[in-house]
Amino acid sequence: MKLTILFVLIPYFLFYSQGIDYFPAHMDDTWHWYTSTGDSTYKSTITRLTVLSDSSIDIYYNESNTPRYRISNDGNVYQHLGTSLVLWYDFSVSPGDTFQVVIYSAPYYVIVDSTEDFLFGENITIRTFKWVNQANPYWVSHQRVSKKYGLYKTSSFLGPVNDYVIGCIIGGRGYGTLLSVNDETVFDNYYLKQNYPNPFNSSTTIEYTLKSSSNVIIKIYNSLGEEIKEIENAFRNPGSYKIIFSSSGLVSGVYYYKLFAEDYQETKKFIYLK
Repeated sequence: MKLTILFVLIPYFLFYSQGIDYFPAHMDDTWHWYTSTGDSTYKSTITRLTVLSDSSIDIYYNESNTPRYRISNDGNVYQHLGTSLVLWYDFSVSPGDTFQVVIYSAPYYVIVDSTEDFLFGENITIRTFKWVNQANPYWVSHQRVSKKYGLYKTSSFLGPVNDYVIGCIIGGRGYGTLLSVNDETVFDNYYLKQNYPNPFNSSTTIEYTLKSSSNVIIKIYNSLGEEIKEIENAFRNPGSYKIIFSSSGLVSGVYYYKLFAEDYQETKKFIYLK
């Protein structure tokens, strides 16, 4: 009987530990980020952990009342996107293989790989995740998570969008470059600004602000409400961001752009004149 119990429990803890190894979660763990968008820095801090009845852990950041991630009892990491819980990092997938997810009704396949990187003075094992939109395969986003430090780099097909961790505090120990309180800007809400110029001809700038980290999607719709393009799909930390939207392929007329971030949504109208 004892041998049977050990046989069942060992694989469970092996899988569960992978989520903990690649996705550390302690109260007050903090990641200090640099973003090439706006050449700025910001912090992301765990401010609440909730252990669920099945031993999964919901993780809250920056005093948010909504959890961002869940470390499941199967060892994988899920992300809360509005009312959905989406598998985000599947550590049971072998390097070179894929898994499939649906993000805001759009199907993606995620390519998983494993390699090493040099972080904070040491070579360390990492997992890479590459999200590819099945309808538009050139819409690609990348994220890297490492053992010990967790998520440390994100990038998007839109480029140049490149956020990376310059320092962190994990389990009370500091690594890399740590920001002082005065280095950080506090963002108190979500905003989607009116594009400029508007009306526009060849291109226009769209700006948005996030009060907490979230997966961000921005879609373009025509005057009939039909989706014609997705121009942003990436994980973003608190801060302000800009997107240069090109009018390539459009005909003159009224269009709409819509921001999805956590449970926040906002739509703005703009006009393209050829």
